[in-house]
Amino acid sequence: MSFSVPAESAQERVPEAVVLEAATRLNHGTAPTIPVRVEVTAPTFNIAKSIADEVVASLKPHLYGEPSRIAVVTNVDAGGADRASVTIRTGK
Repeated sequence: MSFSVPAESAQERVPEAVVLEAATRLNHGTAPTIPVRVEVTAPTFNIAKSIADEVVASLKPHLYGEPSRIAVVTNVDAGGADRASVTIRTGK
């Protein structure tokens, strides 16, 4: 599942409904031992890390299995727009 979020505002950047939908899909479609990958691409590393932290914090309480199965990948696209992209999927 992929979605975009505003990169400039730290307030309510990650839509809770979208994260809940991703958790529901993962809970129904995969075993609770399969790794989950949260990948964020943003204009700077700090923004990407901040968004990734928000997504993981929102995802953890709703996702079956150990929280350690969530891996984070941050990418920097310095020429990117004022939005960041977030992808939540299974895999390493």
